[in-house]
Amino acid sequence: QDITARQEAENYREMGREILQILNESGDLQDSIKRVLNILKIRTNVDAVGLRLQEGEDFPYFAEDGFPADFLQYENSLVELGEDGGVCRDEEGNICLECTCGLVLSGKTDPSNPLFTQGGSCWTNDSFPLLELSSDQDPRSQPRNNCIHQGYASVALIPIKTKDRIAGLIQLNDKRKGRFTLETIERLEDIAAHIGSALMRKQAEGSLAESEERFKALHNAS
Repeated sequence: QDITARQEAENYREMGREILQILNESGDLQDSIKRVLNILKIRTNVDAVGLRLQEGEDFPYFAEDGFPADFLQYENSLVELGEDGGVCRDEEGNICLECTCGLVLSGKTDPSNPLFTQGGSCWTNDSFPLLELSSDQDPRSQPRNNCIHQGYASVALIPIKTKDRIAGLIQLNDKRKGRFTLETIERLEDIAAHIGSALMRKQAEGSLAESEERFKALHNAS
């Protein structure tokens, strides 16, 4: 068991180095994220991986690998809608996001609950008992349980944080039980932090490029 733990730790360290190298390269963000997800899927040996990023007030999938098409169509938007078809908001005016992904992205996880970590991640090695939670026991808003109905027993949702907000999450799903440990989740949180830093850097580079283009246009016009 000790040898297996050391091998797993080295595997995650190597995965972190590979991902950091990709994120430090210049190039298209979507291409970089797809390469990162490919490494995550291979190194963790899970059935499916995905990465959600904020787009307006929603968090659709920016990239994914391994999820069925019907799952992606149903799960792409997390926005909770009212009976009138309008967007639901909380008392502070924030948009309401559904299910477990919405809970993690809203930053409303409870670290005293064994489903959640101090870093705001949610993970389970056996998702099926969640179907038995009563509404007063379930911390989620409008739980869909689609991951469970698709047969995914092990699920991990890791928030991607930038300097002042949660910008997205990494999702890992596997139909086998017992795929994660707290240590692996914490290592994935470190990787998510690298992705958050890369997002801020690439957004800053994009803003700088736009400013240069505007200056060039004004200069040409003058």
